[in-house]
Amino acid sequence: MDRLHGVLQELLQDHKELRRRMKDIQDYLQKVGFSNGDRLGKTAGEELYLMQKALSEAIKAHERKEERLMAATLAKPGAAAEALLKTVEGDHKTLDCLLQILDSMSDLRDQHTTYAIRFTAHSLAYALERHLDYEEKNVFPLVARTLSSALAPMEQAGTQ
Repeated sequence: MDRLHGVLQELLQDHKELRRRMKDIQDYLQKVGFSNGDRLGKTAGEELYLMQKALSEAIKAHERKEERLMAATLAKPGAAAEALLKTVEGDHKTLDCLLQILDSMSDLRDQHTTYAIRFTAHSLAYALERHLDYEEKNVFPLVARTLSSALAPMEQAGTQ
């Protein structure tokens, strides 16, 4: 049980880090303003690109952890677990798509307006927050219930 609690705590820490990275991007875009007319500009675009890449890597690493955890949860299949998994997978696809759009926009920073980049970042922030909230309210409790019931007999056997 302690191990399960540790895994869920690690995922919650990941969520906190993802929220911080997303907020950093939004704050940076707000601070940059409209340099170079209405374009982001080379220096600001490079900074945004690095921040976005770090966020993207953190999201992908987190998704891999979740997928391993969900696979363990689905070892005891049920309709609720399968429905949650489909929602999580769909959210991951949406987040990946938004990250790709933001990535391409920061690559082509001189061709995209600051407004368009901010709008995409805002869309990503909204989707990310909605996804993290969903996991915390629905997925984590299901994982805790499913895996703790699966681990209980093993823990009891280990104490005998």
